[in-house]
Amino acid sequence: MAKKPLCTICCLLWATLSTGAQVVDWSKPPEPLPTKEFRFPKYEETQLPNGLRIFLIEDREQPVVTLRLQISAGDAYDDIAGMAYVTALMLTKGAGKRSAQQIAASIDSVGASLDASSSGDFSSVSVTTLRKHLRIVLDIFADIIQRPTFPAEELQKLRPQLVAELRQERARPGLLAQTMARKVLYGEDHPYARRRSEQSIERIRVEDLRRFHERYYRPQHSTLAVVGDVSLQEILPLLRQTFGGWKRGGETQLPVVPPPKPMPNGIYFISRAGSVQSSIVVTTTTVPYIHPDYEVLEVLAELMGSGFGGRLFRSLRETYAYTYAPFAFQTQAKHINRIAMGADVRTAVTDSALMVIRKEVEQIVQYPPTEEELNRIKQSMVGSYLRSFERPEFIAMLLQRADFYGLTKDQLRTYPNRILAVSPWQLRDAAERYWKNEALRTVVVGSPEILPRLQAMGKVYEYTPELLPAPEYQPVNLSVEELLQHYVTALGGKAKLSSLQSLVQQAKVHLRVQNMSIEGELVRKWRAPYKSASQLKTPFFQQQSWSDGASVWVEVSGIRHEVSGREQEKEKLQAHPFYTAFLPELGFQCEVLGRKGDYIVLKAKAPYGSDHFYYFNTASYLLERAEKMEPTAQGDQPVTELYSEYVDVEGIRVPKIITVETPWATLRLESSYQLNPPLGDEEFRPSPGQ
Repeated sequence: MAKKPLCTICCLLWATLSTGAQVVDWSKPPEPLPTKEFRFPKYEETQLPNGLRIFLIEDREQPVVTLRLQISAGDAYDDIAGMAYVTALMLTKGAGKRSAQQIAASIDSVGASLDASSSGDFSSVSVTTLRKHLRIVLDIFADIIQRPTFPAEELQKLRPQLVAELRQERARPGLLAQTMARKVLYGEDHPYARRRSEQSIERIRVEDLRRFHERYYRPQHSTLAVVGDVSLQEILPLLRQTFGGWKRGGETQLPVVPPPKPMPNGIYFISRAGSVQSSIVVTTTTVPYIHPDYEVLEVLAELMGSGFGGRLFRSLRETYAYTYAPFAFQTQAKHINRIAMGADVRTAVTDSALMVIRKEVEQIVQYPPTEEELNRIKQSMVGSYLRSFERPEFIAMLLQRADFYGLTKDQLRTYPNRILAVSPWQLRDAAERYWKNEALRTVVVGSPEILPRLQAMGKVYEYTPELLPAPEYQPVNLSVEELLQHYVTALGGKAKLSSLQSLVQQAKVHLRVQNMSIEGELVRKWRAPYKSASQLKTPFFQQQSWSDGASVWVEVSGIRHEVSGREQEKEKLQAHPFYTAFLPELGFQCEVLGRKGDYIVLKAKAPYGSDHFYYFNTASYLLERAEKMEPTAQGDQPVTELYSEYVDVEGIRVPKIITVETPWATLRLESSYQLNPPLGDEEFRPSPGQ
């Protein structure tokens, strides 16, 4: 038995030697395989009599089918900001004879997924289902596109979700910077700069949605891509049944996108109190998607910010360690585009990072890249493009985009060759034409402390997180002590506050977390000077906290831990319900910044290192807004507190409505108060048996 393995080994050795095999040199990388000619994947195309164009990409690997409808009805077509977005979201809230609940139940029951959204140029609706459920899902899909009912009660449910989204967007500095960049570059009223707001969302009515749908959701303005385990012969009869009756309607002239009207050159700064880093965007307009220069500019953007190979990565990250992930990209809009480049950096190096970005732009304007550097970028772009063809849904989107932009299929096929043909001098010439200093606009979102350094670099225009021009600070003849004295008087006077030894606040809670709305109850207790406790109850979770003046504990859904460090210090210092009146005594370093609009603004640096900004009404001197960067278990995060509807309780004025906004949630409290109730020490420590 032992001879068989030995015999086998000898045979293999003899076979190897007899073929004249070379000894492998493991110190050298293997030679690349021969280049294969790229062939655009097979697809089929047809059109229904009503004008709906259909692309089919057959993929038999899994018994799954995806349908994606693209409609020329994007955000740029809004007559009220947010119209296209709300229309898309409302498609699934009732259609044909089905309610929102029935649509969701039917889709879930067969394990399908359904999504509707909008972007600048178009809206899309997509659904993915197992092949065996295709007919059921296709009926629902056709209903929501052709026969949405737009129920008024569903729109009312959607509004607070959209408002919560907007507030969360304002808390994300990178997203805020890009939104401001579009406004600065395209012009305040340009369709590509349009941005929904709380006010525009409130303006949208059911009749507006129906009018928008009636005008733009038409087969001649749409394409349908079908990807998956189905042939054109199998699905075409189904599509004729479900979409054949979709009427063209009157010929609608699609809106004309005007040329951009950039705002004045300079740095546009959005102050974000307490930020520990700045979001920088340097941007400029480029060309329409089908312009001959578009692809050269695409390579130029990749050269600046293509991951590890990009120039910003090598300078901002590797040379200076200013940031972890710099970026550069060119948008993909039909009529006009922009290149944006930048990074999120530490506050202290904001101006230095901006100078590095400007220097990199100057370098490419003056000198072309080397062939070696450019080849790395081009090979990466082409490789990414070709690898994407492994996903049939990419092919579908590519075909729909080509149809929308007016590209030929031959242009899609030869895209890799055109990218590989871009020369260093083409890049330098494109940079010289499009990246002139007067064409560039800069947006920075960050802490107010960086403003003087930005002003030293050029003209600065200040804006609010709502993207409105920020009112300038007007000098006020008030010291910190005088301002806080006015605040104390507005609350009820020093004697009243001094007599306050304990307080219980009971509140109805409305919590918005992403798309979830949660109702609950909150009880807060305080006893002089630093003892506090709170309990939040909702149907989904409970949260409690205790502070006995020395230690702080937090318990969430039965899991308790003791808080330490900066978070503990914050809890103790802010235990008093009117701690703002005693900021200097608590160790805050305070400064009256001046009057801004209807507020007198007080800046206070907390002993634990965070910046706070307090906004006192100029008429009443009551506190109406506080902006803070607060330490939490997950790291520092921005918090905005709004106080309104002050009421008199036993001679002290207290806010009935308190709203707390964070990047992840919005909490609204409708409160009642009890002053000086008896509270024992046991209220402010967790029970050992709990």
